[in-house]
Amino acid sequence: MNWYTEAFTGDYLTVYSHRNRDEAQRQIRFVLEHVGHFPGQIVLDLACGNGRHALELTEQGYRVVGLDLSTHLLSEVRVVAADRRALSLICGDMRYLPFKEDSFDLILSMFTSFGYFDVDDENISVLSEVARLLKPGGSFFMDYLNPERVKSSLIPESIRRDHGMLIKEKRRINEEKQRVEKEIILEKKGQQTRYRESVRLFSHVELIEILSSVGLTVIRKFGDYESSPFSDQSSRMILISKNFSDNRRGM
Repeated sequence: MNWYTEAFTGDYLTVYSHRNRDEAQRQIRFVLEHVGHFPGQIVLDLACGNGRHALELTEQGYRVVGLDLSTHLLSEVRVVAADRRALSLICGDMRYLPFKEDSFDLILSMFTSFGYFDVDDENISVLSEVARLLKPGGSFFMDYLNPERVKSSLIPESIRRDHGMLIKEKRRINEEKQRVEKEIILEKKGQQTRYRESVRLFSHVELIEILSSVGLTVIRKFGDYESSPFSDQSSRMILISKNFSDNRRGM
């Protein structure tokens, strides 16, 4: 079974509990600062997880569709968003998005929700789908890991406690496949659970070329949510691209 069909459970929310609504609020402010603030527009939060960014966008007046493969994470969103008429939730695969072309003004891919698939063509198909769904003039905001920083600062193993759970994380770079791989071991009350994560390491040059190949033009890139210029040692790779034409390629 693929790692991404098993990893995104309630345990995932514990492992990444520091990725919370406060952080999402700051990040959405950054997004809107750089793509423009147009309440009423339709936004797709791709791989929306527990909906922290989608919920913040509805607070800002946007109509939002949150799509995720994890039924567990979507159920978490529904608990807190039952009265949010501006938010629709769909369980689906980001490679095969169930929407008509030109459906969205803005599409988000947050917290490295890209590079999951073993075959590069399948990862590229995600961006082809993004290009297909963006309206002419629409924006794609992508928050992705910085491969060079990951390689130079990788911590092979760490141990911590959170919510009464012992969390062990083992990390490695698979040079042959150009992926960063993580094994997560959770221990609580004598019970042990293991998860795996694996993400393809696309360089910023590769991503810009792929985005261009599907018809999207990168107009801004940043190294963090403080608007720092991107470099090899930036903490993040944030790319903002636009659909300047409805003659999109790669589809």
